[in-house]
Amino acid sequence: MLAYCQSTLLVNLDLDLSFWYFDHYQFVKSKFMKTLKNISIFILLIGFAFALIQCNKDNLSVKPENDNSIELRTYSEDCLPPLEDGCSQKNDTIHITISQFPGCVFIVNVNVQKCPDGMNSWTYNIGDFTILSHDCPAFDSIILNSNQQYLENFTYQFGVWVRNALTNHYLIQDIQPNGGTYAIINHYFASCLKTCYIEIWEDPKWPRLVYYGIQRERCGENCCQLETDYQYINGNWMLQSQRSYGPSEPCSESSTAVCGIGTVRSTPCTAQCGGPEM
Repeated sequence: MLAYCQSTLLVNLDLDLSFWYFDHYQFVKSKFMKTLKNISIFILLIGFAFALIQCNKDNLSVKPENDNSIELRTYSEDCLPPLEDGCSQKNDTIHITISQFPGCVFIVNVNVQKCPDGMNSWTYNIGDFTILSHDCPAFDSIILNSNQQYLENFTYQFGVWVRNALTNHYLIQDIQPNGGTYAIINHYFASCLKTCYIEIWEDPKWPRLVYYGIQRERCGENCCQLETDYQYINGNWMLQSQRSYGPSEPCSESSTAVCGIGTVRSTPCTAQCGGPEM
């Protein structure tokens, strides 16, 4: 009887231990799976956060595909006369400085015709300009912060400054090195223009994220011509005469003069011929 009881007790003890091991295994397994699940969720959240940070970083350093910036087009119809025999024409992209913006450099695109007129004499026909780029925060500040009337007056005067800078560039950098001592510089541009200030992103030439370029739209078919005669005397180019040609009547808005995508400010169609220092 005693042996039977001992045997029964051992069997019950084995069963109890088996159930205990099974319950403990299930408990450990449950804790392990819960911990593994939490770790997986934690890793997933870290990965999501990293991806979000990287995305934001990329958005700060790379131009969005759907932003309003554009590549400024250059002029193809800029009032230049037909090319004469013996003349050459090219599309120039040059660096100019303007005394009203000390320390700044403007990258300008123009079409130019170069015509030799005989010994030491040249005629240059320069079309209208596009400002492709610059490193001038002072210029951007005027575009963004001035009232409309000031912007319109500034736009007209800026055109005068650019034409003067282009004249000096070609006299000093082009004509003088080729032995020229007499030059006629003609500037051709539309008699009625709308000026568009375009937002440009991430120009690799300058360490700024955004800057503002100039694109000019013709509001009609008429053109202006500003003719200046220069002579090289005692180491300096001296202005001999200046004449302007073109319609002086006021111009009106045109359905074909539309500023493109990325425009932040613009002027109305404005008469260009016959003004002071045209």
